[in-house]
Amino acid sequence: MLGENFNELIRKELRFFTNIHWSEIPTIQLTTDFFKKNDAKNVLDIGSGIGKFCIISALNSNIHFTGIEIREVLHNEALRISKIYNLKNITFIQADVKEIDFSPFDAFYYYNPFCEHIAVENWIEKNDFLAEEKYYEYEEIVLNKLEKMKEGTLVVLHYAKTFFLSENFQLIDIKQNGELTFWKKIK
Repeated sequence: MLGENFNELIRKELRFFTNIHWSEIPTIQLTTDFFKKNDAKNVLDIGSGIGKFCIISALNSNIHFTGIEIREVLHNEALRISKIYNLKNITFIQADVKEIDFSPFDAFYYYNPFCEHIAVENWIEKNDFLAEEKYYEYEEIVLNKLEKMKEGTLVVLHYAKTFFLSENFQLIDIKQNGELTFWKKIK
């Protein structure tokens, strides 16, 4: 898979978080293959961090990937690394997910992007923004936005044990001991 050296490109002060906060290559490959197999055209990575999922997926497909990240330091790192690859099928947006219109997208990647709100250690940055009530608030916002998506929308959840899609979504596949689930909106 192209991009296997990605972790070497991460700035040293952020590299510590690689195995905690950013997807591993096997997960990225399984997810990208699912999106390709199901003809996804435009994927939104919710809480894209340093852009690892988007960049590696874009390197290995013709799908367009958009990463949304609220934190400037992570967004800037995604931009820096993506410039190395000079990809045309990738966009990074620094914004709050509350501000994002989901309608242009036909697929979503959700790697528990709000977990820092309930974490007891390994924060990327500890600040007043992090609070348990924000975790549930953001999950609810994303769930409501996904409910409004059209039939056929794809969703991949990774380490999202408290994120429950409605009966409007059908479970298509389960990988990695249940930690990676693949869904399709059926109504």
